[in-house]
Amino acid sequence: MLAAGSYITTVIDAARHHLPLDKLPDPVIVGVGMATTGLVLSLWGARLIRPLLTLAFLCAGAWVGTLLAHRVGVSPIAGVIVAAVVCCVIGYTLYRLWVGAVVAAVLMVVTLSIYAHSRVLPHWIEFSRTSGTAGRSTVDEFAIPPPEQQQQTNQGDARALVGEFVEYLEAREPTARRDIIVIAIGAAAAGVLLGIVAGRLATVLWSSLVGVCLMAGGVMILLAHWRPEWLDLASKHPSKVGASLLVAWVLAMVRQMTGFRRLSPRPVPEANGNA
Repeated sequence: MLAAGSYITTVIDAARHHLPLDKLPDPVIVGVGMATTGLVLSLWGARLIRPLLTLAFLCAGAWVGTLLAHRVGVSPIAGVIVAAVVCCVIGYTLYRLWVGAVVAAVLMVVTLSIYAHSRVLPHWIEFSRTSGTAGRSTVDEFAIPPPEQQQQTNQGDARALVGEFVEYLEAREPTARRDIIVIAIGAAAAGVLLGIVAGRLATVLWSSLVGVCLMAGGVMILLAHWRPEWLDLASKHPSKVGASLLVAWVLAMVRQMTGFRRLSPRPVPEANGNA
C-alpha cells in the first residue's frame, strides 16, 4: 500500500512540472488539508455525509435557479427558491442512490488499482526501461523555451507516452482492455447495489476508507516536505505501514458504527404493573 509512498517527492515534482505555473499548490497547505479532511471523514463521515450532500444539492439548485431565471425571464428570487427546493428534495430522497454512486466509484478505484498493480505495473516498469533512452536529443547546445511552451511540450509528451504505453500493453496483454471494462462494470454494479440495499454500512465503509487514505496521503506529503528521511524509512517497511493503515481503517469503522448506535433511540421501559 505504501509502495508509492517512497516516491511522493517525485509525484510532487511531477505535478509542479505539469501543472500551470501560476496555480501550483503549496505542499504544506495540501498536506494539512488532506489530513484534516481525512480525519473528519474517517471519524464522523457517515454522520455528516447526508446533511452535507443535501446542502450541496441545495447550493447547486440555487445556482441552477439563477441561470434558469435569467433565461426564462422570471424573478431570480423565485427561480432560486424553486430550484433550490427541488434539488434539495432530490438530494435528500435519493440519498441511497448517491451513496451507491460514491461506493461504486470507490470500488472501481480499489479493484482497478489492484488489477493495475498485478497486471499493468510490471509492463510499465519494463516499458520505462526500454523507452528510457528514446527521444533524447544529441544536440549539445539548445535554447531553453519559455515556461508556457515548456508546459505545452510536457503535456504533449505525456499524451504521446501514454499512447505508446497503451499500445505496448495491448501487445502483451490482449485482454487488458476487456478485463478493465469488466472489472469496472462489476465494481460499479456492486457499489450501487450495496449503497441502495445497505446505505448506512456502505457510507461507513467508503467514508472511513477514503478518510484513512486522505490522512495517509496528507501525512506523506508533509513528511516529504519536512522529514523526507522518515518517509524513506517508512518505505522500507511497507507491510508494517500497510498493517497500520488497515488497523486505522478498522478502528475508524468501529468508531462510526458505535457513533450510530449512540444516536439510535433507546426503547422506553414498560411501566411496572405493581407500581
